Amino acid sequence: MAGEGQDPPKPDPQADPPADPPQDPPAPPADPPPADPPADPPPADPDTFSREYVEGLRREAAERRTTANQLKTQLDSVSKQLDELKGGVGTQFEEQIKGLTDAQAKLEADLRITEERLKYARIESAVVKEAVGLKIVDPEAAYKLLDHKDLTYDDDGLPTNAKDALEALVATKPYLVGQGGSPPPNSGGPTNPQSPKTPVITRESLKQMSPDEINANWETISGALKEGKL
Repeated sequence: MAGEGQDPPKPDPQADPPADPPQDPPAPPADPPPADPPADPPPADPDTFSREYVEGLRREAAERRTTANQLKTQLDSVSKQLDELKGGVGTQFEEQIKGLTDAQAKLEADLRITEERLKYARIESAVVKEAVGLKIVDPEAAYKLLDHKDLTYDDDGLPTNAKDALEALVATKPYLVGQGGSPPPNSGGPTNPQSPKTPVITRESLKQMSPDEINANWETISGALKEGKL
């Protein structure tokens, strides 16, 4: 048969080489690295905090001035009615006179407390303003630590030597301007708790006091108002 005994055909050297076997499919792309968590908001600017604190004191003082003026108006009205009734004949107005007398005493006590709060709010605002200028880190704490007996006042009741008093305070308590040290816990000064023998007066108990009780405890009440506790 034709072709038997012949050598097999040789491969053509110019022919294309056989294709490579198929490779594994490409790996899926790697997940992107996790995003960094959002950075914490920058701390509030101490100067901004100080300005907000001073503005808050000013608003509070303005509200107390308004309250004091309203109480004065009410007191004037009651006093006028009382004077008119006392000029009446006989005892027909006794009940009304007693009611108005009690209302007058209550208004006088409320006005006294409001004016005292206003006085110390204005003093605190002036002291805090100087404390901010001295770069004191906690103006409110500096005000509470300040001995008010070291302050002198002008005709309007505002301190004239707040800066000098604060500088003397910082000299003994350098932590107030962040120069090391730490505040000792309850170590004297106006921040100490009241003596057990001193009656503890709260805002609620003050509201329930009669004018006579307010007058009898005025020293304690005035001290608490000065420290911003009432």
